[in-house]
Amino acid sequence: MFYDKEVGAIVTDYWDLHQLFSDKDPAGAEEGAFAQRIFDLLKGTFDRQQVPWTNVIGYAADGTSVMMGCNNSVATRLKDLCPGIRVSRCICHSLHLCASEACKQLPRSAEDLARNIYNFLHNSSKRQAQFAEFQTFLHLDVLQMLHPSQTRWLSLAAVVDRILKQWDALRLYFDAKWLEERLETAERIHTMLNDKFTKMYYLFLDWMLPKVTGLNEYFQSSRPVLPFVHEKMTETFREILTCFMRRDYVCMTPTHNIQPMDTSKWLPLGDIIYFGVGVAEVLGLPEVRADTARVKDFKTRARQFMATLCSAMQRRYDFNDPVLQRASSLAPATALSQRAREATPSLRTLALLLPRIVDKKDKKKLQDLDDQWRALPFAAEKLPTEVRECKDAGVFWHQ
Repeated sequence: MFYDKEVGAIVTDYWDLHQLFSDKDPAGAEEGAFAQRIFDLLKGTFDRQQVPWTNVIGYAADGTSVMMGCNNSVATRLKDLCPGIRVSRCICHSLHLCASEACKQLPRSAEDLARNIYNFLHNSSKRQAQFAEFQTFLHLDVLQMLHPSQTRWLSLAAVVDRILKQWDALRLYFDAKWLEERLETAERIHTMLNDKFTKMYYLFLDWMLPKVTGLNEYFQSSRPVLPFVHEKMTETFREILTCFMRRDYVCMTPTHNIQPMDTSKWLPLGDIIYFGVGVAEVLGLPEVRADTARVKDFKTRARQFMATLCSAMQRRYDFNDPVLQRASSLAPATALSQRAREATPSLRTLALLLPRIVDKKDKKKLQDLDDQWRALPFAAEKLPTEVRECKDAGVFWHQ
């Protein structure tokens, strides 16, 4: 987000630019011209702020053709201006798309319930006051229902959490509403809130979605997290895989070679698949176990959700990325570890992958870099305690 005098507005992303420029010039909506205008604004802002382009080593954005296309995009223009620049997709935007794709495997009724509850209460202050009485009666926090965004699937995690915490109050409120007013909307909501399988989908999402939202929040941290990106993505990816795939296959196969959609490696639909503690408790109820058809449908959909999520993560994040793999060695604890030097005795390979930091022809600088890197663990004991124990990579390397 920045203010640009040329545009005369606060710009948050390229869509803001699209709106601004298309109002001034219809040609601004055309992709090539659109990309050129974004690039010109970006370059002009850097130049006015006297940011040297030699300092620019990487660029990340969502995967639209305007931003990342192979031809006539912002990325291609930056590559021309900054040869050797590291270009990658925005991982947070990618995770949002992964969650969006996975959620399509679940019944639409789960999302409809959240939207119907919100609309029913949001449009009437009287209904909100009545619902607050049920919350108070059950000694719950008096909280409003959240609106599930149609474009931000990761926001569904907060919606699910809020509904589950208020489930009993909602169920009692809509039971009463249906009996008193016989409204069709109230009846639909009443029926779903009293359905164990609907609640199971919410319990499943309440366990699964935070794994993705947690990554998103971590990667949007104000501090540098580059050394930890690959480790965090790999850990989450493998953790989800072991819920529905054979553990020996997941553990023995290189991460980038795992095939989440290979059904021959999937676990059967019995008790061995893991859906979370909340789901396990509901599945143990006699009335739920008796409905074998719906149990099978739930397990099939939930397993497909996890497989689709992992497949999308693998498609949108390169688990074999040489830069992100090697960047993990720059984590403070790893950088100071003698044992870690056995795996990363030299930074030369990483430096060659990022030519805008160190010129590969500058042999002396490459050697100086390696000498300092190899000597660092020996100097660890001489470092101040606050540096030695620092977990913030940005602060650590500055010190």
